[in-house]
Amino acid sequence: MWIFDMETLNFLKVNTEAIRQYGYSQKEFLSMNLKDIRPEEDVPKLEKAIQEMATRDGLYKESIFRHKKKDGTVFPVRLKSNLITYKGRDCEIVSAIDISEEVEYQDYLLRQKQIIGAISDINSTLLKNIDSLKALKLCFRIVSETLGVDGVYFFEINLKEQTASHKLAWTNAARTSLLESPKFQNIPLSQVPDLLVCFMNGQKYEAHVANMEESATKALLKAIKLRSLLALPVMVGSDLYGFIGIDDYNLEREWK
Repeated sequence: MWIFDMETLNFLKVNTEAIRQYGYSQKEFLSMNLKDIRPEEDVPKLEKAIQEMATRDGLYKESIFRHKKKDGTVFPVRLKSNLITYKGRDCEIVSAIDISEEVEYQDYLLRQKQIIGAISDINSTLLKNIDSLKALKLCFRIVSETLGVDGVYFFEINLKEQTASHKLAWTNAARTSLLESPKFQNIPLSQVPDLLVCFMNGQKYEAHVANMEESATKALLKAIKLRSLLALPVMVGSDLYGFIGIDDYNLEREWK
């Protein structure tokens, strides 16, 4: 909780909980103003909120904003505030409640709803399309758009020849051209031993390329400028038939 001056936005008083939560000492807080605990890109939103204070109905207000701790951590807060007079100045007393867990849970529920919707769309697509390859490509598109990834594709594995070959993908035009190039046909499995070990054990493979130990697999993924990869084995009975790859060229993504 704190009190700030509505004209200067300076902190005039802070309690021990604010000191604990934000990581600043009392002396540091009292040398700062509201803009110092906001992400830079959120300052215009703060300035608009301050302008609206003069014309708002009633003394009490609740709102949700993003704040920034001393260590740079950005987190959502629910603000409960009252307009007051403090030491002859127009001020506001504010209680800031960290709602990170609440927001994460809401995001989780929204994500689950999106995934359930995607599963329904995939089932509908498979039922409506006689052409299995066309249906699978449309399903890849649904997965890509739902997860917000750069590409979803299928590689067929020939264990007898010890090779893997690209067969189908949903991705942008440049990526599709790359995957369809001869370099992605008959790739020796010796170039991706890490993936093969997981697949043979019926396990998924996931990685941030930058964090991988030096290996033939990392060299191959770095060559195509990949940052994150999730690969799921496709089994026919007890035999490894291939894998579905899901990747990101821009983010080190946590695959959940």
